[in-house]
Amino acid sequence: MNRKKKKEEKAQTFFSQGEEELVAKDYINKVKDIKMELAPDGFSRKTEEYAVINDGGIPVYVMGMYVRKLPTHTKFATTFAPLFNYPEVTSQVYIEPLSETTSQHNVDKRVRTLDTELGDALDSGDSNRIRKMQKKFDKAQNWASKIEEGDNSLYNVQFLFLVFSDSVENLYRTVSDFRSLAKQSQIELAACYSLHTEAFMSGYPLNCMEKYGKREFIETHVLDRRSVGDLFNHTSCNFIHQNGAWLGHYLDKFQAFFYDPYDRSHDGFGAIFAGGTGTGKSTAIKVLQSRLSDLCGVRHRTLDIESRASHGEYTLTALAAGGINFDIKPNGKNTLNPFDINEEMEFDESTGTEYPVLRLAEKRSYLVDLFMSMVTMDGGDISVTLYKAIKSILEDMCYALYAERGIEDGQPESLYQTSGGDFLSSGRAKKLMPTITDAFKYLLVEQRLNDNHLHDEAYQTLVDTMRAQVRGVYYGKDSMRFFTKEEYDAMEDAGHGKKCIEYNGSKEYVLAVIGSKAYFDGQSSLHADKNTPYINYDISQIPESDRKFAILVVLGYMEENDIKPNSANPLRAMPMSVLIDELHILFPYAEARRCIERFYRTARKRWVGPWVSTQSIVDFGDKERYPELRGVYENTETYFIFRHKESARDFMKKNTELTESQIERIFKLGVDPTDPDVTPEEKKRRSGEVCVIDKGRVAFVKVDYLENTEAEFVETNVEKIKNQYKQAV
Repeated sequence: MNRKKKKEEKAQTFFSQGEEELVAKDYINKVKDIKMELAPDGFSRKTEEYAVINDGGIPVYVMGMYVRKLPTHTKFATTFAPLFNYPEVTSQVYIEPLSETTSQHNVDKRVRTLDTELGDALDSGDSNRIRKMQKKFDKAQNWASKIEEGDNSLYNVQFLFLVFSDSVENLYRTVSDFRSLAKQSQIELAACYSLHTEAFMSGYPLNCMEKYGKREFIETHVLDRRSVGDLFNHTSCNFIHQNGAWLGHYLDKFQAFFYDPYDRSHDGFGAIFAGGTGTGKSTAIKVLQSRLSDLCGVRHRTLDIESRASHGEYTLTALAAGGINFDIKPNGKNTLNPFDINEEMEFDESTGTEYPVLRLAEKRSYLVDLFMSMVTMDGGDISVTLYKAIKSILEDMCYALYAERGIEDGQPESLYQTSGGDFLSSGRAKKLMPTITDAFKYLLVEQRLNDNHLHDEAYQTLVDTMRAQVRGVYYGKDSMRFFTKEEYDAMEDAGHGKKCIEYNGSKEYVLAVIGSKAYFDGQSSLHADKNTPYINYDISQIPESDRKFAILVVLGYMEENDIKPNSANPLRAMPMSVLIDELHILFPYAEARRCIERFYRTARKRWVGPWVSTQSIVDFGDKERYPELRGVYENTETYFIFRHKESARDFMKKNTELTESQIERIFKLGVDPTDPDVTPEEKKRRSGEVCVIDKGRVAFVKVDYLENTEAEFVETNVEKIKNQYKQAV
């Protein structure tokens, strides 16, 4: 019994089973209803220049285009890829293999024609014409030989592109850009004038060119086997992180895209987000942070430097995740002490045990780099002699400040005291740490005691620089005695805003140093549980000129209090991301680069993923220029590259694995935020288009967020943020 007859009998049996017949008919009717539901309400052709699809009262404008002329030579993965991957354009390629007989007949006909024309050229005696015709004849003969020997074959190939847009103006703009892009590959496009309906039905929904007479309105090109091979560009590949959070959908196939910084394919956990204002970069970061926190248990720490209204850009994201927003600002009450140090648990892989260690030498090294950065950021280039003198003084200072409190390298117990202070659950109380005020007092005393004239300038440079960082230091000009603010306020007024006090039978002026940048002077006031889902370190209200030093301070604090407490044991480590906004502004400073390298090295050992946000991928320079930053590249597994300018082309070629066509596509992601003709609707619709590079795999993705539940913390419009923040407060 043949297959068709079996199917008919099976259907007849099914429909003859009483009540089940009604069920089957109901199912068929539902299928019809689904088709009607999915089908558009109408399809009209009001003009010969384009067609209009209408669905639910919303028009979509469509224009069909085909390839009228191809270049003589094509290149694999570069000639056609920009067209096949162009946003808002679907592409169809119809390939019809020609039989060996047809191929030989076509080539033989070509050879005969050229032979006749070559004879005419020889008779005319025109040497130029003879040379050209001889070249064409030899080429045709070569083709004929390869086809006869089975080394090559011919194909009829047709290209059909359907351009979609939400308005006529955008349709014409897209078509113009699309044609210009094709010209760069020497491809000439033409519109399916007056036949856009046939083009649409032939291409997108049905893919049945034969039914609508493909040879009547689309140019047919004869290509050989190698040229057909160049059509398959392989520029997009989809990959899935099984345990990741949903970010959006693939631009090409509309499948869901999931991202997991701790995916098994990753050796490190870092990510770089690069894109200008208005490209959707911040939205992508906030959406990932929120969903990874809710679904995957990833904790987040963010160094927030961009101001949105009266708070940082990530404030609402932190609060929405059930976290803490810790703001540091002028005249604020919150303090992060750069001298903070904690013991950390080291993991012995051979025994599977953990034990406490205290790396004070590393901390002192960080502090030296931190304060050297303060000097170079404030004063610019300094001589080698002065640099060495300042560094020597800072090394002695950091050693003395900890030694004064009995804190010793490699001795975790030296961090604690047995009486006084705030006791921990273990029954120990942690000692008070040195502060910037203590450092400033040390420099004042040592400057007075200094008898090395080669260090005079170094001491004065440090005192002049650090005085801006102290909250308040009051000392006798001659005696070098230090006083509290209350003692200073009670002193006799000596006029001209000065205070004085009796000393050795005479009056001594008491000087007051009150810094204008005292954001980090004092004991740290943030005491958060390490399991807090989100902590946002908000320095957005600090003046822009002071933020570089502030970033370094907070970076060191996060390393000490967020990263190091995470277990080095991979079985006990808890997933965490640490986002640093605009980290590249520190790159010009060698000491800052060393701090960054140390930060990344610690993060890798502690299973923490450093995320960096920046305006352009070019901001990272290259590995040769900044060798200290090799840790940034080595620990970065994923790059989220949003729309870039053409100026980034050379950098992407040199430092990424992107192909020419993929780089070209990045320049077309989203819309140009500076284009005055872009409508708010189009900008919103295309915002968040991003190229994701993950372990050499490349995907183009559109970030999606839920407007009813996620808009409150991903919004970047200042006015909307103000309203949301008022409602939250």
